[in-house]
Amino acid sequence: VQTCALPILNIDDHALVIEELKLDFKNEDLHFYLGKFDAKFGNAHEKSKRMGVFTWQFNEDYNLRENIGGGLSALLENSIVSFSTFFNDTTDLSRSAIKGRERAERKSGIAGSNGTLSSYVVEMKGKKLFNIENLFYNFGYRNLGIDDAPNRKREQGYVFGFEYLHDLANQTKIVPLIEIVKIDNFGGAKDRNAFYYTLSTIASYSSWSLGLTYNKREINADEEMFGKISDDMLQINIGYKISENMTIDFTRAKISESDSGDANVFGANLSYLYRF
Repeated sequence: VQTCALPILNIDDHALVIEELKLDFKNEDLHFYLGKFDAKFGNAHEKSKRMGVFTWQFNEDYNLRENIGGGLSALLENSIVSFSTFFNDTTDLSRSAIKGRERAERKSGIAGSNGTLSSYVVEMKGKKLFNIENLFYNFGYRNLGIDDAPNRKREQGYVFGFEYLHDLANQTKIVPLIEIVKIDNFGGAKDRNAFYYTLSTIASYSSWSLGLTYNKREINADEEMFGKISDDMLQINIGYKISENMTIDFTRAKISESDSGDANVFGANLSYLYRF
């Protein structure tokens, strides 16, 4: 997938990385994987949701990527229950080409970067919650290990998400979505707590879509070095599905950030998905 959210594409802002490299086994009941993978956390950061060009930039904060370890998922009738244990990639696989990202530091103090399989995620996602047709959900819990050091503590996080597909007549659909994330000791910093809220409604007709999305990010900390962050973003997005593999979206967003004030921005996103 190639994404461009700026009017000028600067090659220095892009990199070629090995994000996943794993052994993978799957049958009707189980899914097992071992190696480098994205542990992930929540759904609202996924670009495939098409909730505006800028939503993922807020919610990518709490996503978990480039982890080393293993995981197991039970594939049930209407749900998937998953468990994975891992640590953040600090091997040579964490380097990148083109931009030249250096190897991640083993002793960075970041939660999950302690080099042991002491971090884990438990997640359940599925559909037909309370036997309601087209009601999708995702619940998750994360616990990330940390090296012993002053003012550092294990990170714990919780995510709750719901999405409902309301299918109207004549190829028209409305999809409301909500996702709430709470993280204690965010990044491994003691008493640095974060909250993320995503509220979105997307209406689609044939190949067209129109969406309104609100994002809220709050990060509170006792330590003066972190301070308090309170950011809001409201987006309106118009999209068109060019083909089964290609979509284009245009977004107008009003962003209010506690450290830089207000801004009105415009973004465009052209995505092409190639399956192999």
